[in-house]
Amino acid sequence: RRSVCVLLEVADTGCFQWKLFLSKKICCSDDTMESLRQQYLTFLQTKNFEKKTIALYDYAFRSFIKGTGVTDVSGLRELQTAQIQSLLVFLSERLCLNSRGTVFPIIRQILSYLYTAGFISTDFSGMILTPAYKKTHLRPYITASDEKKLFRAMEEAPLRTKAMMRLGLRLGLRDIDICCLRFSQIDWKNDQIILEQEKTGVTIYLPLL
Repeated sequence: RRSVCVLLEVADTGCFQWKLFLSKKICCSDDTMESLRQQYLTFLQTKNFEKKTIALYDYAFRSFIKGTGVTDVSGLRELQTAQIQSLLVFLSERLCLNSRGTVFPIIRQILSYLYTAGFISTDFSGMILTPAYKKTHLRPYITASDEKKLFRAMEEAPLRTKAMMRLGLRLGLRDIDICCLRFSQIDWKNDQIILEQEKTGVTIYLPLL
């Protein structure tokens, strides 16, 4: 369907402008739920959210309806803890960890909105906890043998290039700090480099190699 939309726009205008494809069709089979959804989207517009943000909240709202199994507005007033748990399982099976970290807080906000607006009798937002982010990969590093290979490969390189490579490998300086390094930042008497890091603004003292 999206490919057809792209082709039609190119045929009409000769070019294509990248944008979100927002469906304008009714997403809830029950009229009362669709009315509530439109009311919620209007509420988001009053918050001056961008269209892509509203689209994300709309996705979370529709996932909430599907995950809890609620079919109409009257069913919201009978919402139970077990349905919230089913919603969490429903989302966890479909979203990766990073996506859950984005959608879960929105679900929590939706529950608070429904409670404040009187659509649900209990504020279940406290049940929605943002999953902790866990790094699933190790930081890359250069082994001692690889470092030796680098230095051997640069034997014929200019002294300036060698110095920049050594500053990065031995002192761990960021590329921006290496590029901005000045002779005035070198304390020749005490054999040290004194510089203010461009990224953090923190002054560091490093040994002169």
